[in-house]
Amino acid sequence: MKYLKYYISTITILSAGYICTLGKFFPLVFFISFSSFIIFGDLFLKSDNKKHNYKFNFFLNLPIYLNLPLLLVFLMTVVFILGNSDANAFSIFFLEMLNIDLLHSRETIYFSDKIALVALTSLFIGIMGTVPGHEMSHRIKKKFDLFIGNWLLSLSWDCAFAIEHVYGHHKN
Repeated sequence: MKYLKYYISTITILSAGYICTLGKFFPLVFFISFSSFIIFGDLFLKSDNKKHNYKFNFFLNLPIYLNLPLLLVFLMTVVFILGNSDANAFSIFFLEMLNIDLLHSRETIYFSDKIALVALTSLFIGIMGTVPGHEMSHRIKKKFDLFIGNWLLSLSWDCAFAIEHVYGHHKN
């Protein structure tokens, strides 16, 4: 159970990926709910200051690793919904494998939903991309972690951060 809190971002982006494709008002409702969860969670939930002993570090790193493919799929979904392309392999995969009709989602959402999708995408890139990417960029002896960290940072167009940050002011 002590590992579960580290999977909040994974559960959130999976939920958003599904809920935001359900049609009109769903992206807006999800955005308001997500924002409220963050705001009121910060106000009313206490910080967990307990020292936990973790035997399985893999389960602490797994949600960070999962952020990259999940963010990429979420970004592609949002771009498809906001775009005007015809059905393609991406939307057909969603329809046939996941029973999610991205074309229907695109046709039914309102302008307010589009604004909510852009805002959600921005928040997700910051929360699930830039922050973990920053932490992963410090793991210079673990090449896979550094690779994932750099790609997470690239989603916010901050590719040079790792070089400047780790080899700049953290040099000593």
